[in-house]
Amino acid sequence: LFVKEGAKVMFCGRGEEVGAAIADGLGPNCVFMRADVTVDEDIKAVMDQTIDRWGKLDCLFNNAGGGMGCDLEKMSKEMIGRTFDLNFNSMALATKYAIPHLRKQQHSSIINNSSVAAKRAGFGDALYSAAKAAWTPSGVSRQWISPRTVSA
Repeated sequence: LFVKEGAKVMFCGRGEEVGAAIADGLGPNCVFMRADVTVDEDIKAVMDQTIDRWGKLDCLFNNAGGGMGCDLEKMSKEMIGRTFDLNFNSMALATKYAIPHLRKQQHSSIINNSSVAAKRAGFGDALYSAAKAAWTPSGVSRQWISPRTVSA
């Protein structure tokens, strides 16, 4: 949608083949960069590459997320850490690196893909819900998207 509306988009993920295919299908205003959003250096590199390529940043869309698919009492410490790394820390770090660039723009936005699980019990494991109910900083317009499953 962003590209269709004329935006220049840099997006990242771990799946290089899938990401490259998506970018190729969307044209020259869409670029994929292989990165793991749970790795601080990767997130910073995505922000740096975005500025190098497009010269500015108007919008950050934090879209990473996922649960462990089990109850808290069955999670190891590593699973708990991974849940927060993916759902909260990735968002906080991306926001940290984006804020200086976003504040330079007259209008800028942060969009966090949250979840209905952030507001209602029973839509995800407890840690996923807690991480998705996280914050955004002041000084930049921010929106929350809370998708949920829709039955036909």
